[in-house]
Amino acid sequence: DDEPAVVKRVSCDQLPDAANLVAPFDLLGDALYRAALYEVGDGAYLFLDVHHIAYDGESMGILLSDIVAAYEGERLDAEGFTGFEIGLDSNVEVHFDLNGNFVKAEN
Repeated sequence: DDEPAVVKRVSCDQLPDAANLVAPFDLLGDALYRAALYEVGDGAYLFLDVHHIAYDGESMGILLSDIVAAYEGERLDAEGFTGFEIGLDSNVEVHFDLNGNFVKAEN
């Protein structure tokens, strides 16, 4: 998807209750994630809610690493070959580094 991520900005006096943050996803009509930046008097808090179809435990380290890098002003490179594309092409040889990070794929 080439659409930019949507992050809702909310200025408030206090953070909402967890029960008000989490809601079921409409798989046919909504994005598979919600992101909001809550700006409260003592700071800013990023809330992410991602459907498990789009995000799993293995993805957490990658996403958090990218968020920290962006926060520190680093430029993030776009993926050259996505997991979706790997799944479509059964003739692809996938390469990972010693930490298990995706490095490249070759036909």
